[in-house]
Amino acid sequence: MQSKLVVPQVLIVDDFMENLIMIRDIVSSINGVETTIFNNGIDALKALEEKEFALILLDVDMPGMNGFEVAENIKKLNLPITLPIIFITGKDLSGSNAIKGYSSGAVDYILKPFDNNILMSKIRVFLELYKQTKALELEVLQRIQTESKLQSLFDGVPECVCALTRKGMINEMNPAGLCLLDEENLEDVLGLNFLDFIENEDETNFLKDLDSAFDGIGAYNQYKILSSQKNIKWVDINIVPLKSSTNSKETVLCLALDVTEKREVQIKLKESEDELYHQKMELEKKNITLNELHQKAELKYFEIEERIKTNSTKLLVPILERMEAISPGNKKYCEMIINTLNELSNSFTHKFTHELSNLSPKEIEICHLIRNGMSSRGISNSLSLSERTIHTHRNNIRKKLGIARKGINLTTHLQSI
Repeated sequence: MQSKLVVPQVLIVDDFMENLIMIRDIVSSINGVETTIFNNGIDALKALEEKEFALILLDVDMPGMNGFEVAENIKKLNLPITLPIIFITGKDLSGSNAIKGYSSGAVDYILKPFDNNILMSKIRVFLELYKQTKALELEVLQRIQTESKLQSLFDGVPECVCALTRKGMINEMNPAGLCLLDEENLEDVLGLNFLDFIENEDETNFLKDLDSAFDGIGAYNQYKILSSQKNIKWVDINIVPLKSSTNSKETVLCLALDVTEKREVQIKLKESEDELYHQKMELEKKNITLNELHQKAELKYFEIEERIKTNSTKLLVPILERMEAISPGNKKYCEMIINTLNELSNSFTHKFTHELSNLSPKEIEICHLIRNGMSSRGISNSLSLSERTIHTHRNNIRKKLGIARKGINLTTHLQSI
């Protein structure tokens, strides 16, 4: 707030106009001063009710209401400030008159005829006192307004703010702090120890944080507290030193944010993540088992297929040879059947073995799955390999089988072997 320029007002009361004008001219020669003149006490009293004056120069000897009576009536006005009165008189104010003058409110007096310099000196003293008083009033008002704004900010902060002593005693706390501790009245909290709300296992750490703040180093930690209503709450507490405070050696600022709900959400989220991970591991175990069963089934299938073809050759060929020996006329047909069986058996066994001889065991396994019509994604899931890895294997298989650039379908090619 900018300080408002105060212009001191001086009231001059004298029943002689010549005196009024002379005194007014003397006072007006002082820079920054305004004057008001009256020739009687009644008008002067009315003016005092409407306007604030810094000083009154009051003639003692006036008809009707003299200076002493005017001063007594001024005391009854209950003015906001004590109005200094300088009596101006042609009589020596000594003895009982002096006592009467000072008791009626006078602070000084000057005799007529007076020295202008002495009068100006007295006036300047009281005007300076008035200016200092107004400046002090303005400073007090500014402080009150500033404190009011700070108090509004303090009360409006959504997190707990409190002032603590080195031992943890609560000197001040905002409404959010009362809510955190489940308290309603500030009077019930002031003087309590914040440690009483900290869980026992955390008291040592909290005291260390307090000592750190008093040493000029802030501290931040999470604590579990127990409120007045026995509610368990988790709070993030930041204890900071009051570097600009005049009592910084006696108190520190404690900021506490209730994170109970946030912590509960984090715990539930962690539990969900753990459960999902557990389910994933279980699925992976089941997938591995299925892959193993599938591979065993594939191997068993090929084993049975090979056995059937081998046994058919071993069993049928001798019979056909005997039929040929018994009936020479059937020799031609028996030879055709034998050759066909040998061709079927040898073409599958030797050709497939020869074609895949350059492949790795994993590539042979993938070839069997491709030959049975399984897609790359299906093979990826079956063998727990990425589709990118399966595509790499397919490209390597095509290169090793010599069909990399011939536009031949790999599945069709393997089925034709």
